[in-house]
Amino acid sequence: MSDKTSKPFSENTRKALEDYRDRTGLSTSAIAAGMGYSPATLSKYLSGKPDGDVQKLEALIEDVLAAERRQKASINALFQTAISEEIARRLEKIRKTGDVALLHGKAGIGKTCAIDLYAKEHPTTIAMTATIWRKNPVDVEGMLFNSLETRTWNGRQKRGDYVVDRLKDSGRLIIVDNAHRLKVFALAFLFDFHDLTGCPIALVGNPEVLTTIKLSDQMFSRVGQGAMEIRVKKDKRTAEAAHRILVQLLPEAADDLEDLVYLVAENHGHFRAVRKQLILTREIKENSPKPISWEDAFRSAHLELIRDYSLS
Repeated sequence: MSDKTSKPFSENTRKALEDYRDRTGLSTSAIAAGMGYSPATLSKYLSGKPDGDVQKLEALIEDVLAAERRQKASINALFQTAISEEIARRLEKIRKTGDVALLHGKAGIGKTCAIDLYAKEHPTTIAMTATIWRKNPVDVEGMLFNSLETRTWNGRQKRGDYVVDRLKDSGRLIIVDNAHRLKVFALAFLFDFHDLTGCPIALVGNPEVLTTIKLSDQMFSRVGQGAMEIRVKKDKRTAEAAHRILVQLLPEAADDLEDLVYLVAENHGHFRAVRKQLILTREIKENSPKPISWEDAFRSAHLELIRDYSLS
């Protein structure tokens, strides 16, 4: 509801944005900057006296609030690592240059967690994940459509055209996780979408994403910043990340498993392998018919999982 001197607006949306500001501790200026609006415009809206295209502003506000809800359930288990910081730096570069760019790295190094962390800190980001059943152009169109508030869609306009209209010149970063799952025509869809909207796009996946991209010389040549590889370095930061996971999942075994966990983190599967092995370790220890040490349980878990190296 609004007074007679202001444009119509949704009081529920205004109140939800006010709660978001108070909950996150972000200033009105910071929220406005992230949304691409001036602080004055957002202040007028929050005061109940909006001007300009109120419907467009409210649609973006609801997108930001929806993104926060999606991230809230999983963010508590996430933490910054050298990998997440490196990916965040590269995502910021992609966002600022407006390119289509490719980030690739081995499975399990923390690419998805890094995307989740970045999206939490940049709520206008559109993050979506390709899967074996979401890999074609129509699937990409659907994921983009579902990431937006679509109450203004009339049901007759093609969803792809609607999404283009909504995002054109918005500058919003689109991140596609598991990009190696996408078919060639789905990638072509994203390149065309970039041409029509100017939205920067980050394709993030395992190294095999290069195989699909290279099937089209035209697409490969249009990757703005080249194919950037993300690697786990065997250093103090890797050890810290492995320790953090250990403390999260098996705090009572931290002293016993420190070195072994670091060894797993250095090998195939990296931090994902650490999580899986620690979960199985607890299961083995708790269900063992006789007392067993944490180290023996961890070594038993290692043998039950697919591993091509030994724990010496």
